[in-house]
Amino acid sequence: MTDTTDGDVEAAKKKQKQFIILCAVLGVCTVIFLVMMVLLAYTLPNASG
Repeated sequence: MTDTTDGDVEAAKKKQKQFIILCAVLGVCTVIFLVMMVLLAYTLPNASG
């Protein structure tokens, strides 16, 4: 019984780690996207003006 529960715990930890990594990647991508948008918003009017 202990083997199966340990395996489940390990699997859960692995899944949680993957989830955290996924969230981190999404967060970084979102920040980069927002920064790009802000830069575009600032550079486009200046370039045209």
